[in-house]
Amino acid sequence: MNPVDHIKSLSSCDLCGADSRGWTCVATGEQTLLGVAIPISTVVCNQCRFVFQPERFSDELIVALYRPDTSFDFGQTGQDRPQIPAGLAERQAVISAALGAHNVRANAHVLDVGGGRGECCQHLVDQHRVVVADATECIPVDPRIEKVLGLFSADLNQVTFDVVVMNHVLEHVFSPTAFLDSASRVMRNEGVLIVEVPFELYTPLVARRLGDWRHVSYFSRATLRQYLEKSGFAVTRLVLEEGCYGARRLPVIRAVARRVPTSIVSRQIRNSPLAFAVDMLAPGTLISLAKSRLARQ
Repeated sequence: MNPVDHIKSLSSCDLCGADSRGWTCVATGEQTLLGVAIPISTVVCNQCRFVFQPERFSDELIVALYRPDTSFDFGQTGQDRPQIPAGLAERQAVISAALGAHNVRANAHVLDVGGGRGECCQHLVDQHRVVVADATECIPVDPRIEKVLGLFSADLNQVTFDVVVMNHVLEHVFSPTAFLDSASRVMRNEGVLIVEVPFELYTPLVARRLGDWRHVSYFSRATLRQYLEKSGFAVTRLVLEEGCYGARRLPVIRAVARRVPTSIVSRQIRNSPLAFAVDMLAPGTLISLAKSRLARQ
């Protein structure tokens, strides 16, 4: 496969719809994909301040790129790396706290989108029905976890979920709007959505370089909130704090939202540069970034 034939450039911002004339390029470089050096960029939309990669990969290319990637199998090496179970327990605690804060009943239907083997929601199986929707064919970590192949396949239309979990998934998505709309369609009214994404604005905006090739969307708290509201969710919690990914500590944005019965009619989506500055200078963000860089050395 020649990846060049499977890459197209977006013509409008996924968040606000502004066309490419209203974007500013903040990082460029080459990424080797399937042995071919491909020019890639990162841009910021001047209207809504959403930061993203405009080069869009086809579904066929995504499958080819992710097939040999084992970086998500952190649960399988947990016995050898004690930081990983600790980080996993932290994520599970965040999920449990969200369910408790929203009085989620016993026997609720929980969907873990892109959850791999289902480690993040394994602790819920004693009280709830847990379904993992994932593109990989890996076997769930607990036999009580149901597995559906594909992120939002037709099989999910038969069940309405009380809770949807997205742990470090949304940053991989070229259209967060379509992804969140799909989540909304499989949820009950007043259902709970739990989202965690890495906070990586420093990479394109300060370091002026490309980040992880798998990450194509870069969120601030303002843009994540507006994405959620755009898709008919009412945000109940939105924080920027230190979190984890595998064995690494890094800044993350955590959001909890409820699906409202009717879509919220959002005001015109427009953010000032202050939205970046507030997150960049948030307490603990610089310390967390420093810890993350030291851990890589």
